[in-house]
Amino acid sequence: MEDNQAGKIFLVVSLLLFFLGGVVSVYTGFQPSSEHSIWVPLIILTTNVMYVVINMKESRRYYTIGHSIIAFSVLIYILIPYLI
Repeated sequence: MEDNQAGKIFLVVSLLLFFLGGVVSVYTGFQPSSEHSIWVPLIILTTNVMYVVINMKESRRYYTIGHSIIAFSVLIYILIPYLI
C-alpha cells in the first residue's frame, strides 16, 4: 500500500513539474540553454525511458505514468526547442 501511495505522490510531483516546465518555457520563449550540449537532454530522456520500461515490467502504474510525463516534458520543453 505504501508503494501505491508513494507512486501517487510521484505522479502529482511529475505533473507539477510538467506544468512548471511549460510555464517557464513559455515565459522564456522556448529558448534552448546554450550552456549544455545536446547530450544532457538526450541522457535525461534515455534515463526516463528506461525507468518507464522497468516500471512497466514491475507493474508500477503511477511510477510508469510519472516517468512518461517527465520523458514527454524533456522532449517538448528541452530537446525539440534545442533542435529548432
